[in-house]
Amino acid sequence: MKFTTDNGSAVSESGNAQMAQTATKHAPLGAATILHVVNAFTTTFDEVIEWNKNRKTRKVLSGLTDAQLEDIGLERAEIAKI
Repeated sequence: MKFTTDNGSAVSESGNAQMAQTATKHAPLGAATILHVVNAFTTTFDEVIEWNKNRKTRKVLSGLTDAQLEDIGLERAEIAKI
């Protein structure tokens, strides 16, 4: 007769603990590849969104005068770093 302990290992009447066997299931063929492709597209899309936001910010800041840039604590040379 076998009993199961709290941690899932089997113990026989003689007290010998046996290693619990777990089933290993694999994802369907190609599922991991599809996940990686989707992740790559999502990451690229997010990077393009961030780049476009920064491009718009640089464009607006470039249209300001040096006095206006000084008011917000920037110098013209710092615009390119955004």
